[in-house]
Amino acid sequence: MNEFKMTVIVVAGVLALLVGSMCFSTVSPGHKGILITFGSVSSDTRPEGLVFKAPWTRVSEVSIQQTTINEKTGCYSSDQQQLTISYSVLYRIPEDKVVRIFREYPGNVFQNLIRPRLEESLKQVTSTMRAEDSIKERGRVKDETFSKLSASLNDLITINDVVITNIDLSDELEKAIERKQVAEQQALAMAHEKRREEVAAEIQVVKAEAEAKAIQIRGEALLSSPGVVLLNMIEKWDGKAPSTLVIGSEAGLSIIPQLTDK
Repeated sequence: MNEFKMTVIVVAGVLALLVGSMCFSTVSPGHKGILITFGSVSSDTRPEGLVFKAPWTRVSEVSIQQTTINEKTGCYSSDQQQLTISYSVLYRIPEDKVVRIFREYPGNVFQNLIRPRLEESLKQVTSTMRAEDSIKERGRVKDETFSKLSASLNDLITINDVVITNIDLSDELEKAIERKQVAEQQALAMAHEKRREEVAAEIQVVKAEAEAKAIQIRGEALLSSPGVVLLNMIEKWDGKAPSTLVIGSEAGLSIIPQLTDK
């Protein structure tokens, strides 16, 4: 009898421990706990840490931390060129949307909710741009995709950022763009050289016009003041008697022979 009682006590103790362990659960840091009772989801959540629950209730965790996913997708440009866009999306589930997300979008949140909308947004944006422009204006692709994605999720998910890590074109298109860029650079260089030559020619014309104007002004000055010539000659005379001296039109023409000692 004593052995039977002991067995009953031991079994009861084990059962109590089992039942007791089933009444507690833990929620990991950065997560929210959702109580599920016979398939029914609770309308509120449990914080991280130790959670008390009924033995027949289980706790499912949902992360509210920021998650980063790296993926790529194919798109078409407005000029019907195929693009392969690699991207990163940074998102998190708002605390007040945890239960709704768990009920309506079970499983992988990115695959079931975010990815279809993100890739659709990317395709809408790139379809309005030429392939070459989508590379030059990667910032525009990012901004418009971010805006469209955030609007389509309607605050169900908080999108912290969308990063376009690479836009890959076909080899043929990349070579064509490279040839075009080389041609554009050569054309710019030729235009710069042509303009440089035009400016140099304009400078020569201005110099020639200035010289001609200066000559004209000097000639007019001499005609209006013939004494200036005589004054210049006197100022430059070194004191030696010249062999010939021209005085001027008013005084007539005088020729003074050079005197020499005999």
